[in-house]
Amino acid sequence: METERMKDAVNKIEMPSDMKKQILENCYAEIERNNYGMKQLFRKPAFALPVLVLCLSLVGFTTVAAAGKLSGFFKDITNPFGTVVGTEYLDATDEIEISADCDLDQMFIELTIVNPDTAPYNELDSITVSDWRIEDSEGKEILRNGEVKMTGIENGKAVLTLSLDSLPEGSYKLIINEFTGGKKADSPLKISGTWIVSFEK
Repeated sequence: METERMKDAVNKIEMPSDMKKQILENCYAEIERNNYGMKQLFRKPAFALPVLVLCLSLVGFTTVAAAGKLSGFFKDITNPFGTVVGTEYLDATDEIEISADCDLDQMFIELTIVNPDTAPYNELDSITVSDWRIEDSEGKEILRNGEVKMTGIENGKAVLTLSLDSLPEGSYKLIINEFTGGKKADSPLKISGTWIVSFEK
């Protein structure tokens, strides 16, 4: 009876499908971080719903529903043997803002960290864009993942320079899926999300 009551309450929650997908991804990551034993818990339907309700609370569902934003989270990087070899930071879309301006054959990407005093950004001293592409007005990929020099971060801001010397005049979109942050005396940190900005050349 209690499970049915909770199931009915969850089914009444309305949100965009992409938001629900991100919440569930955060949910699974939260379970792994807190060692709930996801495989065991989700093996029986009776356990699945209470854990889902718990997850929605743990990832701050109230804030998500009110603001339409999701917080990023850390995830361990493991090798094929299951050994942790590093850490990455996922779902950071709402934590970094970008704008772009073109000058002849260069693009200047201005990056602003929304809350530079919070982890992981308070530990970074430099940043670059490591997974990006440029599409034309028809969605055709024109450029991808050329080298972008690591740039220092000052007061939560950085300006990255991207070469456009092979790009003809026209209307385009810059799509970024990953930044890489530099940390003093530590391994670089991959920061994933989705950032899109339109521009003219």
